[in-house]
Amino acid sequence: MTNKKARDVVDALGIRDTDRSITEIKESWARFNKMGKHLDALCKEMGTGALFWLHRELSANFVLNIMNNSGDTFNAAIQHLHDLGLKEKAESYGNLLGDNVRLYMARQFQIDAIRKKQ
Repeated sequence: MTNKKARDVVDALGIRDTDRSITEIKESWARFNKMGKHLDALCKEMGTGALFWLHRELSANFVLNIMNNSGDTFNAAIQHLHDLGLKEKAESYGNLLGDNVRLYMARQFQIDAIRKKQ
């Protein structure tokens, strides 16, 4: 994230524009981006409903510092989740809700971005 983008976020949120607030926005953005990539990889393999089944295990610390989104460790974890039947559970009891939550959130951010431009 560039300083200009960070300043735009600070302006949009009404936060006092300081170097510290810019740094915090950039660090948060990087953290959320990493978490999103890891969770997206999980959802692509298991379905969005898997997040409801795994919510107690997916702490920020785990997602940021332990979880991967590719490689041998990721593949082994996905295979273990397949062996436990998580994909089938997610398909039966959560993907529709997970997909709708994800779509709703994406729409909210898009609407906010459009409003900011007007």
